[in-house]
Amino acid sequence: MNSKIIKSARCKWCESPLDFNHNGPCPNCGRIGIIGKIEFSEFLNMSDSSSVLKIREFYETNKTVRNVVIAITILSPFVGLVLSGIVGLLFGLAVGIISYFISPYALTKIREIEHLK
Repeated sequence: MNSKIIKSARCKWCESPLDFNHNGPCPNCGRIGIIGKIEFSEFLNMSDSSSVLKIREFYETNKTVRNVVIAITILSPFVGLVLSGIVGLLFGLAVGIISYFISPYALTKIREIEHLK
């Protein structure tokens, strides 16, 4: 460390320079009162470091699966109209279950993370 300390004192009344450890009245004016001052300096070394995180999010579509889900959604009410009773009910239930399980594959969320300096 490279530090520097400077101590100084002066008379409160006549501002004559005094020894920092002076006790008693001022030799110049005879009054009592000292103003002390301590100055110090220190060398400080600083460095800067930063980084930027770039995140890009987007959705990627599987067009085949998306088109199948759309077709199931549009066509299932018409098939249910043609089929009635328990057969229509079971068909609608099966189509709904199939659509439920394949619809997450129609859309995929992509996240790209890039560290920039």
